[in-house]
Amino acid sequence: MFELILSAIISAIIAITVLLLNQWFVRRQARNELFINKIEKMLIIAYEFEDAGNTFLCKNWEKLVKGYLNFQEDVEALVQFNSVTDALLKIQMYMDLYFRKTKFNKNKYSFHVLIKEKGLEGDLQKYMDKVHEHAEEIKSILIELSNKYYYNKNINTCVNDQAKKIKSILIELRNKHFH
Repeated sequence: MFELILSAIISAIIAITVLLLNQWFVRRQARNELFINKIEKMLIIAYEFEDAGNTFLCKNWEKLVKGYLNFQEDVEALVQFNSVTDALLKIQMYMDLYFRKTKFNKNKYSFHVLIKEKGLEGDLQKYMDKVHEHAEEIKSILIELSNKYYYNKNINTCVNDQAKKIKSILIELRNKHFH
């Protein structure tokens, strides 16, 4: 009789432990999938940043070089410039909301800074290369983040599979003892 009670208590403790571990892994996997989704969105925005930046430079190069680009008069240029700025703001927002520990400063990649940068004067290709360099820096930050969460996702999947195997073994043992 004592062995039966002890067996039931041990089975209950193991079942509760497996249940709690399973819940922990499921929550962690859901969190990782959310983060991966946000990283993918930011990567798309990083490509948009580069495209919008190059579009702005190509369409407004002559005005920029001659110094007569006026956003109050040229609404199209303003829209193009704002699309570059908006891309950086979106990435900064995602970083602030989901990845606080990762350092990201949108001002480092700002076109306000780029346009005033020394050594690029008068050369459209140098400016476009700098936009590409900035986009690649942003992408490398995001890829580093994604590697962290894809790695955790693979570990969680493996551990979750192992927890399911343990659960099925425990169910078999319980059935043998109680039937």
